Amino acid sequence: MTRAEATGIPFDSSFRALVNPAAAGRFFELHQPRSREAWCAELSRLAYCEDATVIESTLGRVGFTLIEIFDHSGTNGFAAAGDDFSVLCFRGSDNLGSWITNLNAVPSPWRAGGRAHRGFATALEAVWMQVEAAVDRAPRPLVMTGHSLGAALATLAASLRPDAELITFGSPRVGDAAFSESVVRRKGALRRYVNNRDIVCRLPTEHLGYRHVATPHLIDPDGRVLRQIPEEAGLAELLSGALRTGLLFEPDGTLRRELTDHSPINYVSALR
Repeated sequence: MTRAEATGIPFDSSFRALVNPAAAGRFFELHQPRSREAWCAELSRLAYCEDATVIESTLGRVGFTLIEIFDHSGTNGFAAAGDDFSVLCFRGSDNLGSWITNLNAVPSPWRAGGRAHRGFATALEAVWMQVEAAVDRAPRPLVMTGHSLGAALATLAASLRPDAELITFGSPRVGDAAFSESVVRRKGALRRYVNNRDIVCRLPTEHLGYRHVATPHLIDPDGRVLRQIPEEAGLAELLSGALRTGLLFEPDGTLRRELTDHSPINYVSALR
């Protein structure tokens, strides 16, 4: 059975799905979420929308009340309250400022413990007072979520709110072993999803001292979620393959799976 047959949402290998996740729109129209993970995957895609009125109207249509939208120097997201849970959702990389954040990868001391990626930490601190005030107004239980850079910011936020649940998609490594252990020891539940060969989940490298947070839930090429540790390829192996076939494209002209597996809609598809 193909992913499209199983979920009704086909795998999207387009460049647009990767670099402009909100362009297709139709939020929550392609499926009705049946799990908290499925809700969070689509909310994380919605966070890429730059139109605040669309975010608010979409949330209202699916039973969430917008608490606040935040936007500061490339750090974006929203807090909202639903019938079953409240959510703090961060946007992933979608502009030059957020890509610069990704590249500022020096590990620095983090106030919740261990060392964390300096760019991610600086991006969260820029909005934390506003975010914390919104979170304080949100009914419990509270879920923190996001895709890509948004996943990294959600992870850092969860380290400051030990009771919050954390659900991430396509997250890069955020901090060192001490940081990761501190997040795992929190009271709140934690689920980290990795879609097949998603290259962002391989960065920053372990050679820089980074370690992932928790055992991943691996999504296989057919969109099935496997609750086991994946055999992760090293960055050198991925780059070697990229040089053989072209950095962005396969020999047939399609985007490499290391890139298309990172598209938010393909996480939505798998968790449908």
